[in-house]
Amino acid sequence: MDASGIGKRRAAARVDSSERYMKRRRAVVAAAAKVFKENGLADTSIDDIAKAAGLDRATLYYYVGSKRELFDEVVLDVLVSNVQMAEEIRDSSRETDVKLQELFERLLRSYAQFYPHMYVFLQEDATRVASGEGSVDVVELQRRFDRALVAIIQEGVDTGVLRKDISPRLAAFGLIGMVNWTHRWFHPDGPVGPDEVARAFSTVAIEGLRKRDT
Repeated sequence: MDASGIGKRRAAARVDSSERYMKRRRAVVAAAAKVFKENGLADTSIDDIAKAAGLDRATLYYYVGSKRELFDEVVLDVLVSNVQMAEEIRDSSRETDVKLQELFERLLRSYAQFYPHMYVFLQEDATRVASGEGSVDVVELQRRFDRALVAIIQEGVDTGVLRKDISPRLAAFGLIGMVNWTHRWFHPDGPVGPDEVARAFSTVAIEGLRKRDT
Protein backbone atom coordinates (compact mmCIF):
# COMPACT_ATOMS: atom_id res chain seq x y z
CA MET A 1 0.00 0.00 0.00
CA ASP A 2 1.35 3.46 -0.91
CA ALA A 3 1.83 6.31 1.56
CA SER A 4 -1.44 8.01 0.65
CA GLY A 5 -3.35 4.78 1.23
CA ILE A 6 -1.77 4.26 4.62
CA GLY A 7 -2.55 7.86 5.54
CA LYS A 8 -6.20 7.40 4.63
CA ARG A 9 -6.44 4.21 6.68
CA ARG A 10 -4.76 5.88 9.66
CA ALA A 11 -7.09 8.88 9.46
CA ALA A 12 -10.12 6.62 9.25
CA ALA A 13 -8.92 4.56 12.21
CA ARG A 14 -8.43 7.68 14.32
CA VAL A 15 -11.94 8.83 13.59
CA ASP A 16 -13.26 5.40 14.48
CA SER A 17 -11.04 5.33 17.60
CA SER A 18 -11.62 1.61 18.00
CA GLU A 19 -10.33 0.14 21.23
CA ARG A 20 -8.11 -2.30 19.35
CA TYR A 21 -6.50 0.44 17.26
CA MET A 22 -5.89 2.75 20.24
CA LYS A 23 -4.47 -0.07 22.34
CA ARG A 24 -2.04 -0.96 19.58
CA ARG A 25 -1.09 2.67 19.08
CA ARG A 26 -0.35 3.05 22.80
CA ALA A 27 1.88 -0.02 22.54
CA VAL A 28 3.75 1.60 19.63
CA VAL A 29 4.26 4.79 21.66
CA ALA A 30 5.52 2.77 24.64
CA ALA A 31 7.97 0.91 22.40
CA ALA A 32 9.17 4.20 20.93
CA ALA A 33 9.77 5.64 24.41
CA LYS A 34 12.08 2.73 25.27
CA VAL A 35 14.01 3.06 22.00
CA PHE A 36 14.35 6.84 22.36
CA LYS A 37 15.72 6.30 25.87
CA GLU A 38 18.30 3.78 24.72
CA ASN A 39 19.37 5.36 21.42
CA GLY A 40 18.41 9.02 21.68
CA LEU A 41 16.11 10.77 19.24
CA ALA A 42 18.73 11.48 16.56
CA ASP A 43 20.04 7.91 16.46
CA THR A 44 16.63 6.23 16.43
CA SER A 45 15.10 5.18 13.12
CA ILE A 46 11.56 4.21 12.24
CA ASP A 47 12.88 0.70 11.61
CA ASP A 48 14.24 0.58 15.19
CA ILE A 49 10.81 1.48 16.55
CA ALA A 50 9.01 -0.96 14.26
CA LYS A 51 11.29 -3.77 15.42
CA ALA A 52 10.75 -2.91 19.10
CA ALA A 53 6.99 -2.81 18.55
CA GLY A 54 7.01 -6.16 16.72
CA LEU A 55 5.77 -4.61 13.47
CA ASP A 56 7.09 -4.12 9.98
CA ARG A 57 7.76 -0.60 8.72
CA ALA A 58 4.60 -0.40 6.59
CA THR A 59 2.35 -1.52 9.44
CA LEU A 60 3.95 0.99 11.81
CA TYR A 61 2.93 3.81 9.48
CA TYR A 62 -0.67 2.71 9.91
CA TYR A 63 -0.43 3.83 13.54
CA VAL A 64 1.83 6.86 13.28
CA GLY A 65 2.95 9.29 10.59
CA SER A 66 6.58 9.94 11.50
CA LYS A 67 9.30 9.59 14.11
CA ARG A 68 8.70 13.19 15.18
CA GLU A 69 5.01 12.47 15.73
CA LEU A 70 5.96 9.54 17.93
CA PHE A 71 8.38 11.68 19.92
CA ASP A 72 5.68 14.26 20.58
CA GLU A 73 3.29 11.49 21.63
CA VAL A 74 5.88 10.15 24.07
CA VAL A 75 6.35 13.47 25.86
CA LEU A 76 3.09 15.38 25.42
CA ASP A 77 0.63 13.35 27.50
CA VAL A 78 2.79 13.27 30.61
CA LEU A 79 3.80 16.92 30.15
CA VAL A 80 0.15 17.99 29.90
CA SER A 81 -0.61 16.05 33.07
CA ASN A 82 2.27 17.67 34.96
CA VAL A 83 1.36 21.17 33.83
CA GLN A 84 -2.25 20.71 34.90
CA MET A 85 -1.02 19.38 38.23
CA ALA A 86 1.28 22.39 38.77
CA GLU A 87 -1.49 24.85 37.93
CA GLU A 88 -3.91 23.08 40.25
CA ILE A 89 -1.41 23.32 43.10
CA ARG A 90 -0.73 26.99 42.28
CA ASP A 91 -4.44 27.80 42.44
CA SER A 92 -5.09 25.89 45.67
CA SER A 93 -5.44 27.51 49.09
CA ARG A 94 -2.56 25.57 50.62
CA GLU A 95 0.41 27.24 52.30
CA THR A 96 3.43 27.88 50.09
CA ASP A 97 5.67 25.27 51.71
CA VAL A 98 2.92 22.66 51.35
CA LYS A 99 2.48 23.61 47.70
CA LEU A 100 6.19 23.17 46.99
CA GLN A 101 6.32 19.85 48.81
CA GLU A 102 3.27 18.53 46.96
CA LEU A 103 4.63 19.74 43.62
CA PHE A 104 7.87 17.81 44.06
CA GLU A 105 6.09 14.71 45.36
CA ARG A 106 3.65 14.53 42.48
CA LEU A 107 6.31 15.42 39.91
CA LEU A 108 8.67 12.65 41.02
CA ARG A 109 5.84 10.12 41.27
CA SER A 110 4.85 11.08 37.74
CA TYR A 111 8.44 10.53 36.60
CA ALA A 112 8.37 7.03 38.07
CA GLN A 113 4.85 6.20 36.89
CA PHE A 114 5.46 7.27 33.29
CA TYR A 115 9.06 6.11 33.03
CA PRO A 116 10.77 6.36 30.57
CA HIS A 117 8.54 9.05 29.00
CA MET A 118 9.75 11.85 31.28
CA TYR A 119 13.30 10.52 30.97
CA VAL A 120 13.07 11.03 27.21
CA PHE A 121 11.69 14.55 27.65
CA LEU A 122 14.55 15.51 29.96
CA GLN A 123 17.25 13.64 28.05
CA GLU A 124 16.37 15.29 24.76
CA ASP A 125 15.33 18.67 26.22
CA ALA A 126 12.22 18.58 24.05
CA THR A 127 11.89 22.36 24.05
CA ARG A 128 15.22 22.59 22.20
CA VAL A 129 14.69 19.79 19.67
CA ALA A 130 11.24 21.18 18.89
CA SER A 131 10.34 21.39 15.23
CA GLY A 132 6.94 21.10 13.67
CA GLU A 133 3.39 21.77 14.76
CA GLY A 134 3.24 19.37 17.69
CA SER A 135 6.46 20.63 19.23
CA VAL A 136 5.00 24.12 19.68
CA ASP A 137 2.77 22.55 22.30
CA VAL A 138 5.84 21.25 24.13
CA VAL A 139 7.40 24.71 24.35
CA GLU A 140 4.18 26.37 25.53
CA LEU A 141 3.49 23.62 28.07
CA GLN A 142 6.97 24.03 29.54
CA ARG A 143 6.38 27.78 29.80
CA ARG A 144 3.09 27.18 31.61
CA PHE A 145 4.83 24.91 34.11
CA ASP A 146 7.55 27.52 34.65
CA ARG A 147 4.95 30.25 35.23
CA ALA A 148 3.07 28.10 37.73
CA LEU A 149 6.21 27.47 39.80
CA VAL A 150 7.25 31.14 39.65
CA ALA A 151 3.76 32.10 40.87
CA ILE A 152 3.97 29.70 43.83
CA ILE A 153 7.31 31.15 44.88
CA GLN A 154 6.12 34.73 44.33
CA GLU A 155 3.12 34.03 46.55
CA GLY A 156 5.49 32.85 49.27
CA VAL A 157 7.49 36.04 48.97
CA ASP A 158 4.36 38.21 49.04
CA THR A 159 3.04 36.49 52.18
CA GLY A 160 6.38 36.77 53.97
CA VAL A 161 7.05 33.02 54.03
CA LEU A 162 9.90 33.07 51.51
CA ARG A 163 12.84 35.41 51.29
CA LYS A 164 12.62 38.34 48.89
CA ASP A 165 16.33 38.79 48.14
CA ILE A 166 16.18 35.96 45.56
CA SER A 167 14.22 36.49 42.36
CA PRO A 168 11.28 34.04 42.19
CA ARG A 169 12.08 33.48 38.53
CA LEU A 170 15.72 32.62 39.24
CA ALA A 171 14.68 30.40 42.14
CA ALA A 172 12.17 28.58 39.91
CA PHE A 173 14.75 27.98 37.20
CA GLY A 174 17.17 26.63 39.80
CA LEU A 175 14.58 24.20 41.14
CA ILE A 176 13.57 23.12 37.64
CA GLY A 177 17.22 22.47 36.83
CA MET A 178 17.52 20.31 39.94
CA VAL A 179 14.58 18.19 38.84
CA ASN A 180 15.70 18.04 35.21
CA TRP A 181 19.03 16.50 36.22
CA THR A 182 17.34 13.46 37.77
CA HIS A 183 17.39 11.56 34.48
CA ARG A 184 21.16 11.26 34.91
CA TRP A 185 20.96 9.24 38.11
CA PHE A 186 17.40 8.38 39.15
CA HIS A 187 15.62 5.15 38.18
CA PRO A 188 12.23 4.13 39.61
CA ASP A 189 13.60 0.70 40.51
CA GLY A 190 16.81 2.06 42.01
CA PRO A 191 17.82 2.26 45.68
CA VAL A 192 16.21 5.70 46.15
CA GLY A 193 12.47 5.94 45.54
CA PRO A 194 10.55 8.92 44.13
CA ASP A 195 9.09 9.91 47.52
CA GLU A 196 12.54 10.08 49.12
CA VAL A 197 13.87 12.18 46.24
CA ALA A 198 10.82 14.45 46.48
CA ARG A 199 11.31 14.97 50.23
CA ALA A 200 14.97 15.86 49.70
CA PHE A 201 14.20 18.27 46.86
CA SER A 202 11.35 19.97 48.71
CA THR A 203 13.53 20.37 51.82
CA VAL A 204 16.30 21.97 49.76
CA ALA A 205 13.76 24.27 48.08
CA ILE A 206 11.80 25.27 51.17
CA GLU A 207 14.72 25.69 53.55
CA GLY A 208 16.81 27.46 50.94
CA LEU A 209 14.06 29.95 50.17
CA ARG A 210 12.50 30.31 53.59
CA LYS A 211 12.61 33.80 55.08
CA ARG A 212 15.10 34.05 57.92
CA ASP A 213 14.37 35.83 61.17
CA THR A 214 16.62 38.85 61.57
